Amino acid sequence: MTRDSKRLSRILNLRRRQEEQARVQLAQSLQKAAQISDEVKARTEALERALEGGSAPRRRSHMATLMDMAEPALRAAQAAEASAMGTAEEVRREWNRAAQRLKGMERLDDRRSEEAAEAQASIEKAAFDDSASNRAGDRE
Repeated sequence: MTRDSKRLSRILNLRRRQEEQARVQLAQSLQKAAQISDEVKARTEALERALEGGSAPRRRSHMATLMDMAEPALRAAQAAEASAMGTAEEVRREWNRAAQRLKGMERLDDRRSEEAAEAQASIEKAAFDDSASNRAGDRE
């Protein structure tokens, strides 16, 4: 293995690890976003259930009180959901960048391997031609 191919191999391994780390971070971010989304949905449903039943004036009063109490928590949950979705998108973009870098490095590795195979074939052909010309010279 040449020095360049060893270096390229190390870079490819590093890029694969980066891609895997980005994939794990993306999965974690998506899971967190789903959890936060579920929490927001559960809080909204709880508020709706709390407002069911009772007389109209009492419901309105109770609803106003609950909304006043729940509004900051609901806003915080919505902000956390938006933040988690933004983080998931950023992680997804990072994973895509890592995958693109890896593909580029793999293409470079393939090209180097092809060049090495062509060089080896050229050396073998030259050795065969030299051997054949030496045998032809021996007959004369």
